[in-house]
Amino acid sequence: IVWSASGGGTISQAGLYTATAAGGPWQATATSGSIGASAAINVSSRTFESWMTTMFSAQQIAAGESALDADLDCDGLTNLAEYALGGQPYAFTAHPQMVSDATFISITFQRPAWIGDVTYHAEVGGSLYSWSGLTLEVLNPGTDPESVRATFTLPVPNPAQSFLRLRFEK
Repeated sequence: IVWSASGGGTISQAGLYTATAAGGPWQATATSGSIGASAAINVSSRTFESWMTTMFSAQQIAAGESALDADLDCDGLTNLAEYALGGQPYAFTAHPQMVSDATFISITFQRPAWIGDVTYHAEVGGSLYSWSGLTLEVLNPGTDPESVRATFTLPVPNPAQSFLRLRFEK
């Protein structure tokens, strides 16, 4: 069997379709000699609501355990952050990685591709009260999960105290 794909994805010779974009319909085709078949594939964005119904029972949802600001595993990440980072609400989720030296500070994290209902903000501030946005750089576009980094270059020659944070908005 020979597989081919057109549009928003690729297909392996084993027939595994990997989407590279939400949308569609994309086309996947299989041929073997003179016999062929094709299928239309639609890829939709992920939503918090679909994640919630996957992660929580109806009873847990009714009890409020799926609330955006709940932190059931006490790992310091709310359900919104768990969802945005591809975590599990009942298991420890690793926090984004912070790296710094004398010239920069950066934050790197992984996120599920095609989350359509969360806005990611990386911000820097000289205090915990005033923040400025940083550019998010996707390090591996088209993969799932995506690795994302934001970097702040410290002023030279006298770098000031700086704080970096990652914020999610639904």
